[in-house]
Amino acid sequence: KALGTNSCITKLRVRTGVLDRDGASLLAQALRTNTALKDIDMSFNEMMGTGAAEIARALKENRSLEVVDLSYCDINDDTVNEIALALQENKETALMMIDLSGNNITDAGAERLVQALNESKNQTILDINLRGCSVSSCSDKRVR
Repeated sequence: KALGTNSCITKLRVRTGVLDRDGASLLAQALRTNTALKDIDMSFNEMMGTGAAEIARALKENRSLEVVDLSYCDINDDTVNEIALALQENKETALMMIDLSGNNITDAGAERLVQALNESKNQTILDINLRGCSVSSCSDKRVR
């Protein structure tokens, strides 16, 4: 609850196995209302499970995050679809960079992200990192 009303913390690191599904769900609730957080690193939390999808859904509402690191979190194309929906639906997003490297994302997931970026006319996203995923190529230079 405190993170949801936080007005001071701008950078948060919750990485390397500290987030399980329940923790990710609680964090997602806070991200929906937080207006100060600019940078969050949740990398190397493979135990998030469905919590990663809840984090993705929270991005539909968050307007302050600029950098989100979900690298090596065992994310697949289903969760990428949730992220893509967030990019499409959140017209007031501040997101500039999403790191999804080292996850189980395929060409289909990468193209879904490109489609979302194009359909939303999102001008803030500069970089979606998919290095170390199962992506052979991508049609948009913002998705690499």
